[in-house]
Amino acid sequence: MSFSVGQRYLSTTELELGLGIITQVDHRMVEIFFPAAEERRTYASNNAPLSRISYKIGDVITDRDSNEYKVLDLTDNNGVYIYFVEDASGETRPMPELEIGDQVALNAPWERLAAGNIDGSQWFHLRYRSLLERERLEQAPYYGLMGPRISLTPHQYFIANNVAKRPAPRVLLADEVGLGKTIEAGLIIHQQLMTGRAGRVLISVPDTLVHQWLVEMLRKFNLHFSVYDKERALEADAFEQNQLVLISNKLWHDEAILESALSADWDLMVVDEAHHLHWSETEVSPEYEHVQKLSQKSAGLLLLTATPEQLGLEGHYARLHLLDPQRFDSLEQFKTQEERYFEVSSSINELIDASEVSAESLDKIQAMSDDQILADLVDAMREQQSSDNKEKLINHLIDHHGTGRVLFRNTRSAIKGFPQRVLVEKALEKPGLYSTFKLTPETELESDQWAEIDPRVDYLVALYKELKDKLLVICQNAETALALEDHLRLREGLKTTAFHEGMTIIEQDRSAAYFADLEEGAQLLICSEIGSEGRNFQFAHHIVMFDLPSHPDLLEQRIGRLDRIGQTEDIKIHVPFFTGTVQEIYKRWYDEGLSAFSQACATGDALIQKYQEELNQCIISIDSAQIDNLVNETAKDNAELKAKIENGRDRLLELNSCQPIAALNIVHEIEDFEFDDPKKFMDTAFNCFGVDRERHSENTWVIQAGEQMLTDHFPGVTDEATTVTYDRERALEREDFQFLTWEHPMVTGVMDLVLDHHYGNAAFTLIKDQRLPAGTLYIETLHSPIVQASKASQCYRFMPTSVIRHVVSHDNKDFTQYLTDQHIHEHRQKISKALRHEVIKSQKDLIYKVFQVAESQAKKKLSGIISEAQQKATQALDLEINRLTSLKSINPNIRQEEIDALATQKEACLEAIQGCQIKLEAIRVIVNGS
Repeated sequence: MSFSVGQRYLSTTELELGLGIITQVDHRMVEIFFPAAEERRTYASNNAPLSRISYKIGDVITDRDSNEYKVLDLTDNNGVYIYFVEDASGETRPMPELEIGDQVALNAPWERLAAGNIDGSQWFHLRYRSLLERERLEQAPYYGLMGPRISLTPHQYFIANNVAKRPAPRVLLADEVGLGKTIEAGLIIHQQLMTGRAGRVLISVPDTLVHQWLVEMLRKFNLHFSVYDKERALEADAFEQNQLVLISNKLWHDEAILESALSADWDLMVVDEAHHLHWSETEVSPEYEHVQKLSQKSAGLLLLTATPEQLGLEGHYARLHLLDPQRFDSLEQFKTQEERYFEVSSSINELIDASEVSAESLDKIQAMSDDQILADLVDAMREQQSSDNKEKLINHLIDHHGTGRVLFRNTRSAIKGFPQRVLVEKALEKPGLYSTFKLTPETELESDQWAEIDPRVDYLVALYKELKDKLLVICQNAETALALEDHLRLREGLKTTAFHEGMTIIEQDRSAAYFADLEEGAQLLICSEIGSEGRNFQFAHHIVMFDLPSHPDLLEQRIGRLDRIGQTEDIKIHVPFFTGTVQEIYKRWYDEGLSAFSQACATGDALIQKYQEELNQCIISIDSAQIDNLVNETAKDNAELKAKIENGRDRLLELNSCQPIAALNIVHEIEDFEFDDPKKFMDTAFNCFGVDRERHSENTWVIQAGEQMLTDHFPGVTDEATTVTYDRERALEREDFQFLTWEHPMVTGVMDLVLDHHYGNAAFTLIKDQRLPAGTLYIETLHSPIVQASKASQCYRFMPTSVIRHVVSHDNKDFTQYLTDQHIHEHRQKISKALRHEVIKSQKDLIYKVFQVAESQAKKKLSGIISEAQQKATQALDLEINRLTSLKSINPNIRQEEIDALATQKEACLEAIQGCQIKLEAIRVIVNGS
């Protein structure tokens, strides 16, 4: 294409943007502005998805004031068209194409039909299904949350649904270990991207977690993040080049990289391990300052951390300050609020748990604020302590007080469904060559032959033969894991596979998939410490600590690979250790001091900081009395710290983080939606485009490009075979399979491929129905209302329908209800291409006449569609605006930016809906044969 500034083009992949204007051209890139949607796009000039718009003599065009003109002639002025037009009064004038209205009516289907460029019935059916399914998907209440490859865990979906529907959410996700903070963040990112609320996302994580996040986002959410290392981050305009960026937070120490990232605007920023951002009134860490600067350049912010009480009150305040510096602008004020809440926490616990709430507790609750609604609800409770009055009061407290809108925290005490942990320890005699003072004594030997003398190897072989079950084995070092895996596989003949940081991502995926295969896969997965990050193996029930880590958080991470929601059996934690060595000391300290083998350990970091020096002294002395004292003192402090955490539980926060009934309703609605999976739809698409498929197993198929495939760019299909499944449980077992849901990029990509191109928009079908007169001709049209606005405006949520279907006979009678798509499909007959073209050619005038009747009927519905959509938008957005405005007067956690964004969205929605047009999506000629 030859581009010139001022030319008008349509985006073939985003027709809703309207008619665009070329604003800048160079030898590589072309920039186009879409006034109707106020969006800009930049494309490579050699493959821009743009279609030049031109009009012929006799066509009717409109200007930006919606005045209509008839084209009398046109000329080309250096690549830009100038039309000579006539208005309604008969006056003529030149009109440069720049003046043409930004909202365009498209009737390409009729032009294809008139030219005899027609498709078969199956293509029309695919186009119709694409329209219907895209409408059903975009208007689903949990659009954006249904497609990821994750278990439908209620509390995760409750948080994601609460947060993701906010414009520019800024929240702290603080679930306990194993409850799925990364999953919640992924759901929020996925939903924000799919709905258009976000387009540019920056994820900043510790260096050791970059791989975990990359895999999680790709495998579970089909999100392809670009990983930035130092070299890439220092490229010119690096952070403008990609929409989804994943980076190690250590790179922010490079001032040039930080400044480059700050020069870009972000819709959403995600920061993992936020408890490493240290802040106090006297000292602020560089890491905190980096995130603070970046968070000011991002509309939305998600902070992820472990249980926030470990941070202390200052640290907790510091994270909240990042989220909303206006609301949390004073540490002293925050301390006062926290003290006030602590004073009434026992009364709130009584309200939640007790069948009868004391008058004293009700007085304390009412004294929380001068909120009149709160006073009325408390008075109602005094009069009658019914379940209805209690529920209203609790819901009001959740919505109006505390940090509920910015902080979400689920605990294992509140979320049920976790397995039991069972320690299975094995005392072994230390080989003479090994050190007493190292957790990994084998690393001191120069040769890998340590596996020949190490009793832990024989123990592992015996354990495998005894259990005949899958074993996850974790070692600190990759060298140990490799040597152990080689020995077990080559010397012992066991089915093993390794997993370590020296492998590529593809190699790691294959290894994990081999272990996950329950039928033919490996029985032992030998991991380095990286195996305790980012991979979950709930299908396994035995974990072997070949050695013990030096920090309790690492131990918790290891156990967390199995101890997660979805685990179906108790977890056996096998710990071989050498007596009289550092291994035994750590085993006792973790077990008797922290109870870390039997329950999740939220106190480990605090206690190892306190006892690290004493622990080191015990390692040096190996003194039994000293070790006993260390274990006993640790156990005492552990109990006290846990009690303090339990007493400080914010029950309103827990209820805000997960309301069980509402959470289950979300899951049930998603299950209902995916009951009708996309298999039939995709089978039709595979058949039409020539994609080969072969059954693999139940509800699982292998697909790849066929020799006669009609396009080189069928979404997700290459010459290499890809295994796909439509079953969620199967997909959870096999992460190497693609999980095809209605939100999967392959499925939505097929819809876009069909609807953004001509496929099926002009078709011919011969049917045989004895109840209809032989030789009767019918015209079927599919129209859809098009709102030319950006996806972020959310206009699609309020459109009452996206498909207007009409079937009109040659004598202008309506057969829409009788000749359904299914009826036509069941009665269709074969017909030669030559005969189809002959009918179109000979009956062209009649077909056009009937087509105009069908189009007129579709246009008559437009005013009703606009009215209904505006009413829905006004009601929905006013309800939320009024609710937040009311809450803001009581709960300062309601940000004014949220209210302003909703008001702006409402205004933009109503304006865009008012300009709604009817677009002809497809036309089909139907003839009833004899």
